[in-house]
Amino acid sequence: MNSSGVGPRQLFAVNGSLGLPCFINENEVLRDCSLDRVAVQKGDIIILSSDGLWDVIKGDQLHQIVKRNANKHLQDLADDLLSQAVEGYIANGRDDILIIVCRVDSSL
Repeated sequence: MNSSGVGPRQLFAVNGSLGLPCFINENEVLRDCSLDRVAVQKGDIIILSSDGLWDVIKGDQLHQIVKRNANKHLQDLADDLLSQAVEGYIANGRDDILIIVCRVDSSL
């Protein structure tokens, strides 16, 4: 994830004491990694997704999609993200795409 909070991060365990890897993909398991805390506020939108989304949707495009769906139902945002990702794969192969979108209800 880059400094603006946009991009892929694959975390498998909350902390190292669980004995689980904190990063896993098809080629490697990393046990030495750092976890960051990100302050969230009421109304913030969190998008969890597989690389099937992040491989075709980049920062500026993501910001535009979120902005145009900010006052709509979260399903509309997820549908728009999925549509844009599928469109990105039409000419260049395909991938599975998992998208979870949530809005923070209270300050944490």
